[in-house]
Amino acid sequence: MTALILPGHPDFVPTLESAPFFWREMQRDKCTTISYVVDFESGILRPMSSDDLEEYIYGGELEEVIQQQEEEEEWNDFFECLKAEMALCRNSVN
Repeated sequence: MTALILPGHPDFVPTLESAPFFWREMQRDKCTTISYVVDFESGILRPMSSDDLEEYIYGGELEEVIQQQEEEEEWNDFFECLKAEMALCRNSVN
């Protein structure tokens, strides 16, 4: 049975970081270099040619992805600190 892995699932990030199972077939069919990049809107890896990769890098989408990841990390750090402070408050009340 196949399950859909959504953001927040423990396997989501490792799945994104690994190339899809069909990458060799795509490489063979296209006979060009294929790069996988993170899609800004979905966060999912997508294949692209070297020309498209150049546009991705210099067109600003890469910067948007990096900024989005940094913002997510900042929010995660903020919530972790908040949880820790709430735990300290609960412990001091008890």
